[in-house]
Amino acid sequence: MTLTGPFNGGRPKVAFSFASGLHGYFGPVKSDTTLVFRKQITNVGNAYNVITGVFTAPVKGVYYFRFNLLGNSHKYWTRVRLFKNHEKVIESSTHPTRSHQHAVGGVILELKKGDHVYLKLLTGCEIYDDGNNHSTFSGFLITSI
Repeated sequence: MTLTGPFNGGRPKVAFSFASGLHGYFGPVKSDTTLVFRKQITNVGNAYNVITGVFTAPVKGVYYFRFNLLGNSHKYWTRVRLFKNHEKVIESSTHPTRSHQHAVGGVILELKKGDHVYLKLLTGCEIYDDGNNHSTFSGFLITSI
């Protein structure tokens, strides 16, 4: 579902921001794992699925995505990849040598209706959150085309 309204000239409204919802560590994972962010901050248009962790483009357009993942282990890396459908777009990583280091990334993508965008935590890596929304995944429609 996409919202339209008088404040944007009837154009679709799509924006989401979710935090991990974790209270501790997730990982280290045994294989590349799609990250599911469960704590909703906003989900205008309901394009982000809290069960699968996948954003599905409701309209053809140009979108912006950003992620921020907290690493808090001296032993394990925090490495994440952002995918468009099954294609790796960007990767970010950190190996915390002290507590609280972030792997961050952002990208602008042209998507067709039905395209999927999601994050995968790589094998042997972990993330951390403590309820303060350190690990987040967000995105919004810049313009429909």
